[in-house]
This record gives sequence, structure tokens and C-alpha cells, in this order.
Amino acid sequence: AGDNDILTSKVGMAVAFVVNIALLSVAWGFLFDKRKAMHKLPENRSLWTIGFIQLFNTCKDIFKNHRALKWFYLSISMSDAGLQALATIAITYLTDTLMFTGRENGIAIMIMLFGSVPGAMLSNYTTRKLDPVKSSMVSLTLLIITTTLFAILLTGPDQHLETYILAFVWGVGT
Repeated sequence: AGDNDILTSKVGMAVAFVVNIALLSVAWGFLFDKRKAMHKLPENRSLWTIGFIQLFNTCKDIFKNHRALKWFYLSISMSDAGLQALATIAITYLTDTLMFTGRENGIAIMIMLFGSVPGAMLSNYTTRKLDPVKSSMVSLTLLIITTTLFAILLTGPDQHLETYILAFVWGVGT
């Protein structure tokens, strides 16, 4: 009765929802400075459609005139998609190969999230010392190495400590 994975998932999602609502409300409500509008809304346009038009024009400008920025954004979008897929695969791997319960999966995810805190500080440092592109390359390299180690080292049940260590390093990379 203590390892009800569905109940654990529901509780985890509920907690994540409440925490996100609280933190996003504070961030969007109080942490951004007030500023005046940068553009006037053209007549016969809605705020909804003008946003898409402006986004389209910005993308067109980036693709025509800013080659490095174009490739940087494409790289970020592809690596983010890969990271999302990796999260799903990792949960499946933890459950099916390492025989983790819902609780143990949750612990691994929390450790990964804790790893993202020093990872964000490291990212800030590498971006200032190198540049955003090289910082992204360092991050992706760390993720590739960690994922490779994950696949090589973690082969069966009872490897909790190793999993949690690699999950923390994964968090640093994210």
C-alpha cells in the first residue's frame, strides 16, 4: 500500500501545480519592473494577431540577417526537444530496468532539480567567461557524457546511489 505509483504521481503533480502557481505568481506579479509599451497598437489590429505578426517578422529578420543567432536558436530548440524526450526515456528506464518505484523516481527527479541550481550558477559563469554558444556546448557535452555513463553504468536494480549521483549531474547539465 506504501508504493501506490498512481497516487504518488497524482500527489506529485498536485504539489508541482501548487508550487508553480505560487512561484510564477510572485515572479510575474512582483519581480518584473513596470515599463511603458514599446510600440503603439496599429488600428484594425488586435493585440493577439499583432504579436504573431511581430514574431514572424522577427524570425524572418533573424533568418535573413543574423546567421549565428539563427543557428543558436535552432540548436537550443533541438536540444530542448531532446532533453524533453530524454526525461521520458529516463523515467521508463528507471522504472523498467532499474525497477524504481514511483517514490524512487520522484527522488531522482528532485535530485535532478536540485542539481539544476548549481547548474544555473555554473551556466551564468560559463556564459560570462565564454559566450552563450560555447556555454550551451559545454552544457550539452555534460549531458551527453552523463547520459552515456547512465547507459553504461546503470544496468540493473539496486543502483540507487549511482542513479542519484548521475541525476544530480544531469541537473547541472540542464
